[in-house]
Amino acid sequence: MLSSVRTYSLVAAGTLFAAALIGGLVAGRLLDPLRRLREATEVVSQEDLTRRVEVRDGADDVTLLAKTFNTMLERLDEGAQHQQQFLDDAGHELRTPLTILRGHLELVSVDDPKMSQPRGTCCSKRWTGCSA
Repeated sequence: MLSSVRTYSLVAAGTLFAAALIGGLVAGRLLDPLRRLREATEVVSQEDLTRRVEVRDGADDVTLLAKTFNTMLERLDEGAQHQQQFLDDAGHELRTPLTILRGHLELVSVDDPKMSQPRGTCCSKRWTGCSA
């Protein structure tokens, strides 16, 4: 009786171990696409939004998730490009008036008698239409 319980216990433990091993292998194969998706998303950075996740043929949830992720990356990349273009345009628009002012300041002479007058005399008359 004791030997049959021991045999039953060993067979049950072996079966449990085999089921756990097979279950682990099957779960690993099932979760492999998610692992690859996670690894691909770790590579994407703020500086490089051009990377995409590999999408395999199929209509399962992981494939749809990969396609959705790629679509999101495309939108982010496009937004980053628009933002960079805006910054470039704004920088140009701000540099133009500064360049004009710098040019005017380079033309102004320190020895100019109009520049040595107290503030509010010549310039304020000129802007209000008064003659100097």
